[in-house]
Amino acid sequence: MSENPTDYAGYRALRDGAGVYRRPDHGVVVLTGDDRLHVLDRVLSKGSDFTDPDTAREAVIVTADGAPLALVLHVELDDASVLLALTPLDAGALAARVREIATGTPDAGDTAVTEPALAGIAVEGPAAWRVAAEFLDFDVSGLVLGAVERAAHAELPAAGFEPRIVRTGTTGEYGYLLLVDAASADAVHELVHRLAAPHGGAPVATDELWRAQAEVASPLYGTGFDGLSTAEADVSWLIDFARIGAFDGSDAIAAPPEPGRRLTPLLLGASARVRGGEAVTAGDAGDRVGTLVAASIPVDGNRIAYAVIEDPFHAPGLALAVDGEAGSLPAATVALPLLVTRSTTERIG
Repeated sequence: MSENPTDYAGYRALRDGAGVYRRPDHGVVVLTGDDRLHVLDRVLSKGSDFTDPDTAREAVIVTADGAPLALVLHVELDDASVLLALTPLDAGALAARVREIATGTPDAGDTAVTEPALAGIAVEGPAAWRVAAEFLDFDVSGLVLGAVERAAHAELPAAGFEPRIVRTGTTGEYGYLLLVDAASADAVHELVHRLAAPHGGAPVATDELWRAQAEVASPLYGTGFDGLSTAEADVSWLIDFARIGAFDGSDAIAAPPEPGRRLTPLLLGASARVRGGEAVTAGDAGDRVGTLVAASIPVDGNRIAYAVIEDPFHAPGLALAVDGEAGSLPAATVALPLLVTRSTTERIG
């Protein structure tokens, strides 16, 4: 993609209209059976004792030794629990981990774990609710954050998985996800594009999406965990340490997390050329205090980057440097969110 800021129509749609994109396929797992919540309770970092049908939430799945495997969206239906991986993951890794836990759950009972071909079409932005309204037979303002409803539209497929619309997002704007059969994903994607077009709609490229996510402290959707611990990735807020009963791998996670390295946002100049793996340094001596993970496209005169930085250098407002292609480049830690999104100030309807 060009790095001319005027070309970023998808990013502008996310911030000013309705950006449309297909959620990356990092893995989908469905649990069925009357006993599935017993398994789910050991799979997710949040307890499942009081999970209601037609709701959605984000949680973390960790390995047996407590390392984060994936950030997932848990969509609870009347007769099934859908887990949609939100972070990059090796093919089959999500299903393998869920099956491993299910096998070790004494009261798994009739729980079945499958990998259906489902896809997610997302629309996010201050006007996204106008698109979502086309798939509901009630006032769109009634679809609250984390709610799940059957999607209704004449052009949605009648066969296969019954489409659902989920109120969820990744950019700090109004967000909605259509969960559909993978076989119909292309047609639904095109339908959402057509419905979004009158409302400032545009397709969103991967780097445009990550810029918007990075601005609101959500870089993991694009970068994944890549060896970070739950504390380093700063996802401890997604772990219910006070829950009843443990989840698989929780014994290896410190509560509260110990001070140390953290995934930290940095601001760099728009012309800075940096890439993952480069050193982050502090002081005149250039002491290494961290490692760059990823950097965004330039928007509004800056790039936002994320680095794993040692304590105490991840505090906001510190002047640091990144060893980029052109030598040492100035950078500064920053508090997020980077902007006030329109969706926080404009009402639905």
